[in-house]
Amino acid sequence: MRSGAFRAVQQKVITRRGREGSATAFKTIAPIEFLIDHIRPQINRDIATVAYWGAGRIEAGLWLTDRDVQGDFIRFRKAHSKTNRFHQVPKSGLLAQYLEGSEFAPGYLFPAKGKKGKTTQRYFYRTDEQGQRQKLKGTTYDRPVRTASGFDYALGQAVRRIMCDEDPGIDAQIAAIPEIQRLGRGAFFGVSSHTFRRSQAQYLFYTLDWEATEVMQITGHRSLDAFYHYIDFHGKDLVERMRAITRAGV
Repeated sequence: MRSGAFRAVQQKVITRRGREGSATAFKTIAPIEFLIDHIRPQINRDIATVAYWGAGRIEAGLWLTDRDVQGDFIRFRKAHSKTNRFHQVPKSGLLAQYLEGSEFAPGYLFPAKGKKGKTTQRYFYRTDEQGQRQKLKGTTYDRPVRTASGFDYALGQAVRRIMCDEDPGIDAQIAAIPEIQRLGRGAFFGVSSHTFRRSQAQYLFYTLDWEATEVMQITGHRSLDAFYHYIDFHGKDLVERMRAITRAGV
């Protein structure tokens, strides 16, 4: 029998990032929906859905309240942003319908288990005399929302089910999804919690043919170079467009 330690290592290997160091992403909706269907329990499926359609980081999404998703926008607050900036994203029609059909209690959308939640360490930064930035421990607090690590664990279990379960129905479902049918189960190697945000960016850019500057307003990228790197754009589309220019087409 395999030990718990072995299973933990196996799960970590399965959910590692892709070969280029970025989380695996998909350009169409079907693979994401298939992945979300395998996540347990429902609250983690809700987290993944909001992260995908809101193009948000998991940590920022975990701190959303019912007031942050009212109206036509999702509002990610400054304190929970990687860039330390307030950011709001227009809600898609699909996400608006999903939120309206979900039974979220008032307050945080994804509250912690129990009354206190997990005790979390605060950190702060200070520059020393040599000009080096140091990360120092501060006070602790009882986190009122779910943790990103808890979601990561649930996502890892979902990916493990997809890649290792002997159910032939999984292969049949994957074969019906054009984007991943060639790779099969291996298409989910490299999936991480960041897959949802990156996939939404690629869906808007590649599948819906949005302009880069439009997608950047959704993802919050400020540099075009950083955005192109983020969506794995290597100029292949430009090469094909240039090849299409012929004497007959001039």
